Amino acid sequence: MFAGASRLSLPVRPARAADATLHPFGTPFVPPVALKPVSSNPGLHRVEWDAVSKRQIIRHEVGDGVDLLTAVNTQLIGKATVRSEIGEDGTAGSIATQYLIGWQRDRWKPRVTGSSKITTTPSDFVLWGEIVAYDGEEKIFSRTWERKIPRLLL
Repeated sequence: MFAGASRLSLPVRPARAADATLHPFGTPFVPPVALKPVSSNPGLHRVEWDAVSKRQIIRHEVGDGVDLLTAVNTQLIGKATVRSEIGEDGTAGSIATQYLIGWQRDRWKPRVTGSSKITTTPSDFVLWGEIVAYDGEEKIFSRTWERKIPRLLL
């Protein structure tokens, strides 16, 4: 399902003589955010070679952790992993990603996980994805999809 052609029209204020006396905008001010690490695991990048199956596997894990926004007593939660795999013989391979993002304050614990995988076979590109939303431990939304795209000699 795709949206059709779209357009956004915004009103434009006519110029005024007083505009000549306006000062240009100054340097933007972004107040500092008080952020306190609660827990973290360092990232990992590992390249493996499986001599039996003649496959290379690359694992990349972004350091995961929890940070506390002290001004609003809210914990920010995040994690990301990527796994790539390809064989020495042929063109079949895959790349899989997984993400987790959420926050927690008192009884509120929303989070979203997203996963995707792109696989190449001799004849197709196979795209798979899933998104799941949670409120605490309760799954409140889930969607999974898969598409096959012919390789057409690619």
